Amino acid sequence: GNIQPIQNLQLRTSSKETEKRKWRLEIEAEGLAPDEMLALTGNVDQLGDWNVKNAKYLKRKKDAPNVWFCELELPQGFTVEYKYLIKKAPELEDVEERCIEDIATDCVIKE
Repeated sequence: GNIQPIQNLQLRTSSKETEKRKWRLEIEAEGLAPDEMLALTGNVDQLGDWNVKNAKYLKRKKDAPNVWFCELELPQGFTVEYKYLIKKAPELEDVEERCIEDIATDCVIKE
């Protein structure tokens, strides 16, 4: 399928390290099967610490079914790395993960 970020995902944070900031990430994905969903995994607890079983599922926008989004509160003061995954819907027992590597934008949120 064709998967493209809607916005540049290399974002800069500021302020104190102990504070968290809300982020909204959106991505356009075409050609997913009806039982497939997008998810994020990364190097922070909110994204499963690179464990795909704990990845954060994205939601489909009601008015734009090819657009997926999620909102995260991420700690400030360090670089957050992440990857998009295509996963089977969580209610299905047969879980398949495929990492999306062909995104032209860095998948980094950094201080």
